[in-house]
Amino acid sequence: MEVIVKTDYDQMCNETVGLIHKAWQKKKNLVMGLATGKTPLGVYEGLIRLYGERRMDFSEVIAFGLDEYLGLGEDHPESFSFYLKKTCISM
Repeated sequence: MEVIVKTDYDQMCNETVGLIHKAWQKKKNLVMGLATGKTPLGVYEGLIRLYGERRMDFSEVIAFGLDEYLGLGEDHPESFSFYLKKTCISM
């Protein structure tokens, strides 16, 4: 395992986005586990930016939520799916 130390949140997010982008360049059907909360939001913003710049395409990416409540549908306001859609659409 490699530990990468960065001095602030923005550097950490940029490094993470770069690593995900490199992995996607090698494997277009990359599998990604997406976490909830505020910590990964900078990473999600960076990935959305790459998509908007047409530097990354998610059409073959497989993504799943790491956190979810059993029995809640994706449109339920307390589900992770709902949170992620609402948050990322507003970015």
